[in-house]
Amino acid sequence: MSPLRQSELDAVALADDLRALLFCWFRRRGVRVPPFGVSAYVNAADQPSVVIRMEAYAARSLALSLDEQRQADGRRRSGET
Repeated sequence: MSPLRQSELDAVALADDLRALLFCWFRRRGVRVPPFGVSAYVNAADQPSVVIRMEAYAARSLALSLDEQRQADGRRRSGET
């Protein structure tokens, strides 16, 4: 087995970091931590990349949270509170 290239090592580190962040995100929000996967790969441009797999309710929870954050960011930029 040949050693991993730097881009492959970076992809694995990215997947590990994202997996840990998602786990903490679910726990902080009181969402039952669902089975989910974060897979590392290197894309055609030799860039570290990930694929995230999760059940629909977990994906919806994440999407709603991201939308709430986007809306809060927009209010902060416009001076609203």
